[in-house]
Amino acid sequence: MMQYAQDYDESYPAWVDFWGPFGWTWEAYWMTKIEPYIKGGNIDTSRGEQQGIWHCPSKDVWKSTTGSNLRNYGMQMYCYYDWSTGAGQYFGRWDPATGNTIKGPLKMAAIDTPAQCIMVGECGNGGRVAYPGWDPWFNGMATKTSDWVQPTRHGEGSNYMFADGHAKLMQQQTVYPMPRAVATENKAIRDWFCKNDGDRARHP
Repeated sequence: MMQYAQDYDESYPAWVDFWGPFGWTWEAYWMTKIEPYIKGGNIDTSRGEQQGIWHCPSKDVWKSTTGSNLRNYGMQMYCYYDWSTGAGQYFGRWDPATGNTIKGPLKMAAIDTPAQCIMVGECGNGGRVAYPGWDPWFNGMATKTSDWVQPTRHGEGSNYMFADGHAKLMQQQTVYPMPRAVATENKAIRDWFCKNDGDRARHP
């Protein structure tokens, strides 16, 4: 991810280009963008499952609810949205009418605490990691079939990569505190999901 950002004017890839020429196919996802920098990976989902480095050996602890279990990892969705412009305006989104992006890519400089901002995490076939305050993340938690969040794939935690490139295992209670409550979810969003103070101000 860091190598991609260095080669593309310090920009992160869009989580998906489903408005672009590929639609909802494996070619549109962020993994395809960084595949040239990956050794030992295979993201071609026509094979039925992502392989190599993209396949988590502990994935079978969790299943997805949609389609097959093709994706094991996803980009963190909260920081990819420009919340000042309304719903649906994520960085790197394509405009199908022009073939250009409606909004430019997410820049590294836009994230003021990169060592604390989750960029990639373990998830299901959704291909992106939901934030605690977004209700659909909770769907499938009891049966371990969430498409969006799989926070206990490794015992009581899961692996996360941050915007500065480092990765670590984090406990579910730290990232997705339970039982659910607005105050604790807002704190988790501020601590791990926001780009900057503008984002954090939305979750007092």
